[in-house]
Amino acid sequence: MAIGDGANDSLMLNEAGIGIGFHAKEGLKKQIVNWIDFAPMDVLLFLFP
Repeated sequence: MAIGDGANDSLMLNEAGIGIGFHAKEGLKKQIVNWIDFAPMDVLLFLFP
């Protein structure tokens, strides 16, 4: 699992088993499938216990 927010994180997120853009910038959103824009980071604790 990897979490990133900018285009410089694209390779890491695409190579990870689960890659999540967290409050991702538009450039990154165009390159990845999954992102979260609406919650604080601790929401990931509930998604991946």
